[in-house]
Amino acid sequence: MFRSWYLGNRSARGRTRRRRLCIESLDPRLAMTAEGQSHTLDQTVDVSELMGDITGTIQWGDGTNSPATIASKPTAGPLKVIIDYRFDTTNFFQSNDRKALLQTALDSVASRFSDTLSAIQPGGVDTWQARFKNPSTGLDTSLANLSIPANELLVFVGARSLSGEAALGNRGGFSASGQQSFVDTVKARGQTGGLASPQTDVGPWGGAIAFDTGRNWYFGTPLSGIGSNQIDFVSVAAHEFLHVLGFGTTQSFDSKIVNSKFTGLMATQEFGAQVPMADGDHFSNDITYRGVRPSMVPTINNAERLLPTRLDLAAMSDTGWQLITPSARVTGNKVFGDNANYAAAISLQGSIGTKSFPVSIAISNVPPTFVARGNASATTGVPVSITRIGQFSDPGFGTPQTTPPKSETFTYQIQWGDGLSDSGNATVESLGNGVNPTRGFFDGSHTYTAPGTYTVTLTVTDDDGGSSQQQFQIIVAAPPVLTLSIDKSTFSEAAGAGAAVLTISRPAAFSSSAITVQLASSDTSEATLPASVNLAAGVTSTTVGITAIDDALFDGSQTVEFSASGSNFQTAKITVTVTDFQPISLAAESAQLHEDEPAQRSTRLTIGIRSPAPSGGATVSLSATPGGIIDFPASVVIPAGASQVDVTVSAVDDLRPQRLRSVTLQASGANLTSKSFQFLVNDSDPFRWTNPDPALQLDVNDDRSIDPLDVLVIINEINRTGTRLLDPLTDLTPPFYDTNPDGALDPLDVLVVINKINSR
Repeated sequence: MFRSWYLGNRSARGRTRRRRLCIESLDPRLAMTAEGQSHTLDQTVDVSELMGDITGTIQWGDGTNSPATIASKPTAGPLKVIIDYRFDTTNFFQSNDRKALLQTALDSVASRFSDTLSAIQPGGVDTWQARFKNPSTGLDTSLANLSIPANELLVFVGARSLSGEAALGNRGGFSASGQQSFVDTVKARGQTGGLASPQTDVGPWGGAIAFDTGRNWYFGTPLSGIGSNQIDFVSVAAHEFLHVLGFGTTQSFDSKIVNSKFTGLMATQEFGAQVPMADGDHFSNDITYRGVRPSMVPTINNAERLLPTRLDLAAMSDTGWQLITPSARVTGNKVFGDNANYAAAISLQGSIGTKSFPVSIAISNVPPTFVARGNASATTGVPVSITRIGQFSDPGFGTPQTTPPKSETFTYQIQWGDGLSDSGNATVESLGNGVNPTRGFFDGSHTYTAPGTYTVTLTVTDDDGGSSQQQFQIIVAAPPVLTLSIDKSTFSEAAGAGAAVLTISRPAAFSSSAITVQLASSDTSEATLPASVNLAAGVTSTTVGITAIDDALFDGSQTVEFSASGSNFQTAKITVTVTDFQPISLAAESAQLHEDEPAQRSTRLTIGIRSPAPSGGATVSLSATPGGIIDFPASVVIPAGASQVDVTVSAVDDLRPQRLRSVTLQASGANLTSKSFQFLVNDSDPFRWTNPDPALQLDVNDDRSIDPLDVLVIINEINRTGTRLLDPLTDLTPPFYDTNPDGALDPLDVLVVINKINSR
């Protein structure tokens, strides 16, 4: 019986393109561990794209990393690849390094399958011929009666010019005769589906792969060393070997292509849909799987590494191969210093290929705990200061390697038991690590106003909200008390010695012995008092004089605190206000102004203070009594650092006759002592609304007599227009309404005429 079988070539092309790094994700896995505890990472990951021995690193997400432990490595199938170099007449593989790299690539692909292939053992009537393309010439070649052991695949390799293709791989054909069982073995090597019609499995003896001699090949293992114009040898070798194993070269593969899509069940499930095809031999060039391009696309770009993905292997499973999903169990341990959801990652490196797997790690917070403490005692009115009132520890220690670094911080609250509390930031005295906890403390100081037993509650809270509490008691006793009183609560810095009198007193019950009372002023540049005073035995009070200090600064009112303290007595305090002494000075070039004389209408007024004005200057407000007679700014600022400023004061020309008038200009300001200045204002305007005849000044209607008719004229005008200042433009004469010449129409003008008539 005779059977023959032959398949054509399949190829991978190459062009230049920038490689993109892609990371395959795992399902999120939140393993809850507390800060300061050892967290165990234990993940089983798919390592389909990795070849050879696998090592790894765990980036923990807190800026640190550590070597990963590969607890279990991928299971390898029974298949072995025998590479035959007899046709490598161009000496493409003269380097042992190239041979070793090719062996690694093909072995890694073959290890993904668990199939067992029957041995081909010709003999007697059982003969066969292996048919393939000579990889160095491209000519059809056959070899008779090769003996191929079980689970071995034979691949002939070489190189020649391929005119545009990077490599050509073909599944070996055959012709066979003899017993049917032998012919079936050559055809399917024990894979029953390979004998079916249509075929559902494949069992090749091997094939041939030719590489292009004109390519700039990269024969390295780390992709970081590849040049931008090089094509990765490992990627191409793995691609062509999958063609040798049946990708695009078998009936069981081709039967899954419908409407330019690969419809195999495993590949469809893996891809999430039927897989678009570029042609009958390759997936579409623009598809990606889990962020990377699969190996079996038609174009492998320069500087790009494409190793077989689970999608490529799923298509091989649909072709009939028994797939071993390559996985590795990765473990590691880490003590995290702070709670967070850390975006960790497992980075694995094979002899060829790298892959990263994100892992979410949830670390929970642990609240700090207190170190036990005992009770304390205090005296009413006397501050009780307790160093290390609260001492605590916390298993967290921050993440110093993160950007920015994060350290453990703590806040505290002290509830003193009398309704009052203090809070603040605790002191961290030693930052912990994976072995020792973080330790810290806080101090407390408080003054109780009444005796009694108080329960103090301490609370410490870490920066993530975890808190602990502790309670203890403070027994407060009543202390002797000094008291202070002063006869003046406010005095000027210019008051000098004896500005005020301070009285120091103690309770009679505590006057049996002499004491020295220490006195102090909080600001000796404003007020001073003796450094101490003695209270003799039996004396309950004494007095001292206070001296005001003139600092000659423009600094406003200052609060000064006087304190008195004695052994075993509560310190007494009292405050006074020392006002600033800053008198205003006013000086004018002329105190007399004339509203009708331009040369005498204005004068320069200098406003001064004794000390340079502070930052922001000193504002002086100006006002005049009576108003409307002189013109001046409502306020003026003496600039910072200056002690005076000039302003212009002018007489207001109101165009109406006035007698000599006196005007008082008042200057005042915050923290300034007011000052006034008197101006005299002359007026030479004619009395135009008064009869110019001195003998007939009261003749309103200009009829050469003074009689009741003149009174009536004024009354009628007032009734008509009301009382008003007379206008030189509209109030024309006669009549002469202004009988008392004051420039106004009012009842006084009526009264003057009536009095004159009555006097006659």
